[in-house]
Amino acid sequence: SMAKTILIPTDLTIESLNLLSYAVRHEDGSPLDIILLNGYRSSDSIIDLLFFNKENEREQLVSKEFREAYEILKNRNASRVNGITIEFFSGFNKAAMRNLLEARLVNKIYLPANYKMRELHARSFDLTPLLRGHQIPVTEVNWSSQEHSPEKNLSAEIFLYESK
Repeated sequence: SMAKTILIPTDLTIESLNLLSYAVRHEDGSPLDIILLNGYRSSDSIIDLLFFNKENEREQLVSKEFREAYEILKNRNASRVNGITIEFFSGFNKAAMRNLLEARLVNKIYLPANYKMRELHARSFDLTPLLRGHQIPVTEVNWSSQEHSPEKNLSAEIFLYESK
């Protein structure tokens, strides 16, 4: 069957991967290409442009724990998941987002119903409002956030759906 491209916003916290966990469990049999999309405004400062490697700066936003967590999910669902990529979106409006959705041939978007995306960095922003109102099916997912310290109990936090 044809692969499906699913877009999932992430704030690069492990808890936000509940959307990924849910999507993989609830999609039909198509192989999945998954894009984890983070809102991150690039700097316009000349100093920054001259002295900071943009790729490097973004790479540093993605923690080792986060990478490990989504790799675990990917490996557990290897028969279903073709690949998972992390991308950064710095557009300002829905038109810019629509361009990305069309360029990536996105078939479906998963959004958190009650979880508030965190802004882990001065340039981070919540892009979920920009993901609404396109011609692409959206599934909203509710999970109950545990009060936690972010590093503690990684697997319990990410696999809230795995036992259901």
